[in-house]
Amino acid sequence: MDGPRALVLAAGDVPWRSALGAGDAVHPGVANDNLAAQVEGADAAFVDGSPREALAVARRLRTLDPTLQAVIVAEAGRRTEMERALLFAPGLGELWVVEPEQVDADLLRRAASVTAQRRRFRGTEKAVARDLARVEPRRGERALVSDAFLAALLDVLPDPVVSLDDDGNVLSWNPAAEATIGHARADALGRPLLDLLRPEPREDFEALLEAARRGAARGEVTYRRRAGEPAVGEVAVVPVMASGHSVRALVLHDVTHLRETQSELEAQAGELESQAAELEMVNVDLAERSAELERALATRSRFYAAMSHELRTPINAVIGYTELILEGIFGPVVEQQRDALERSARAARHLLELVNDVLDLSKIEAGRIEVEVEEVVPGDLVAELMDTVRPMAEENGVALEMTPGGSPCLPVVTDPRRVRQIVLNLLSNAIKFGGGKPVSVSCRGLGDGGVEIVVADQGRGIDPADQARIFEEFVQIDRQSGTGTGLGLPISRRLAQLLGGSIRVASAPGQGSTFTLRLPARAPGGGA
Repeated sequence: MDGPRALVLAAGDVPWRSALGAGDAVHPGVANDNLAAQVEGADAAFVDGSPREALAVARRLRTLDPTLQAVIVAEAGRRTEMERALLFAPGLGELWVVEPEQVDADLLRRAASVTAQRRRFRGTEKAVARDLARVEPRRGERALVSDAFLAALLDVLPDPVVSLDDDGNVLSWNPAAEATIGHARADALGRPLLDLLRPEPREDFEALLEAARRGAARGEVTYRRRAGEPAVGEVAVVPVMASGHSVRALVLHDVTHLRETQSELEAQAGELESQAAELEMVNVDLAERSAELERALATRSRFYAAMSHELRTPINAVIGYTELILEGIFGPVVEQQRDALERSARAARHLLELVNDVLDLSKIEAGRIEVEVEEVVPGDLVAELMDTVRPMAEENGVALEMTPGGSPCLPVVTDPRRVRQIVLNLLSNAIKFGGGKPVSVSCRGLGDGGVEIVVADQGRGIDPADQARIFEEFVQIDRQSGTGTGLGLPISRRLAQLLGGSIRVASAPGQGSTFTLRLPARAPGGGA
């Protein structure tokens, strides 16, 4: 055969087999002695990673020929699982794990090259051993040194070391075997090892011992200690000549604790994957609920806008006709009628204010309010607004005063209409809820070029527990008359945020309230 030969181990035909162009499929459950002939003529082995026993198959390959490069072929999800399992599966040597689409003739050549290098090294190693044998001491002296050395070594080795005669009976049993397996040396000598270990399945362990008649064999065995508890061990068996007799030496490395830890880690990994899947489902559910909430808010905003437009026309008509009646257009109005009409007009104007606030709020939530920026002189804007609300202040017996703010208020680039709306709301609230006491307004510049406009009253103040609630929609903290729509401050805060600023409140019961509007030097969209 011109190219390297691949040995494919799979329960049936697999799609990636054709990419190799060589090799015969072999069921992974075949006995070691049947598989040995297949391994001997192969340059690389490819194992189907779908079955759970894929690692056991790889371990069996290494037992038969440790030089043969093994490749496990598994889908992406299974590949991740296999790679994690390899962290806790010693004794497999250099094992490659690839996905089906990575299998090709080049991969076979590379695997075969690794196998060839190992076999050359093994040949060199044997040649060196033969050369060393030629220069060793005379046989009698060599045997004396070896026996003494081995006796001491076997006594201190931490792993059980057992020698077997041709029938599988125990010839030697070191102290580690007593401690690990549980049988005393006197009890073990001369007895079949199979009876002492009680391996499961027994047939596999028998096959391993049989394979060791022809050469070194390795594997994993589940056995029972003398007390009956199950244990797991990695086993290596080699044939040796002792005093002209053929015996087999067995070394057992107990990995029970390692396998238990591996199982626990795999269980934890599975639990973590399950929790991650549950978390992903929760995230999806939250995303769906968030989308539903956004749709509900959008529907509410559209409803507010539609109702506001529909309500403003009849309200304006009520206000207009009421004012015409009060002016006597339709004839004289007696005092009782005038009083009732004025109350009706005030109620209609209050309702119109509420409708306008709702419309503003719906526009903000829907993102339909545009910021139109220009250079604004804050001090001039505040003075203009104080003139606007002065009649209202005089009606409520409130004195308005402009106080120095410290640093001068330099011009800022912002939307003057929205700033007027915010400051007008703060002034109106201070007049309405200030208890008839003076209201002060100040403006001061900030180090970053922004400004602060401060409106302070000397009214009853706001309880700390209520200071966050006053910025919620339709919430009214009745400090005095309970007038207002409960939307002025929420709208003002959202407009301030829209301009890149903020509104803060400082208040205490009996000490009045101070509202501070902070604006940046340039509102978003204000240019460079």
